[in-house]
Amino acid sequence: MSAKLKAERDEARSIVRDIHWMAVRYADNRKSYAVGMCNDALRKAYEAGWLTYTRDNGKLDPQYARDGLFDREWVSALDNATARAEKAESALASSQEEIERLRKALEPFGRPNDIDPSLPDSTWLGVKYEDVFVAHCHAGDFRRAARALSPSEEQGAAPRPQHEGME
Repeated sequence: MSAKLKAERDEARSIVRDIHWMAVRYADNRKSYAVGMCNDALRKAYEAGWLTYTRDNGKLDPQYARDGLFDREWVSALDNATARAEKAESALASSQEEIERLRKALEPFGRPNDIDPSLPDSTWLGVKYEDVFVAHCHAGDFRRAARALSPSEEQGAAPRPQHEGME
């Protein structure tokens, strides 16, 4: 290593020793990324031997900045946010169960059928069971059910071929 480079290195280490306390004072008890960033730099400086941990006037020289995210006010806010997140996750799980229940209820209407594709959606159709009409619905109801049960292209599914008689 050249003498000039060695002198520059020693000067940089001296600067770190002279101003590290300002960085610790700035970052100490902050509620931001500054605490971790400062402590990471300090850890490297201690490991490299640029800084030494000392006691000053009987008080502990601050070796690392303390994280302000763990004071009572922030812990309370974190607990509240966690409770809201857990409630939202529970609501989402319930919604997903309801969606699955509705999907199963729609399945019979979304299956391939022989409805004439030229029929307007508003056309009434009768559903027969053993020669008795048991329900009436629109042709469009079957088409909407089939679309609702088909994965969308936005969800990454390839377009599904439609059965004859379905839009």
